[in-house]
Amino acid sequence: MIIYVGNLSYSVTVLELTYIFKKFGYVSQVKLFVDNFLRQFTGYGLIDMPNNKEALAAMKALKESSLNGRKIKLHQA
Repeated sequence: MIIYVGNLSYSVTVLELTYIFKKFGYVSQVKLFVDNFLRQFTGYGLIDMPNNKEALAAMKALKESSLNGRKIKLHQA
């Protein structure tokens, strides 16, 4: 399952997101998106967790959480 993660702080890193989601299961890939024109992080990314049960557990546990002072938004992509 691919999880959309939005409203991220501009200082968040791939390693940080991997560490957070890895607590719930295997994370095969983390992508953070950058605006090509401005060369800035856009504030959202995608987490790929192949096991749907683990992905749903992560989404449920992190639904109302904050990261670096911002309340993150999670949706199935």
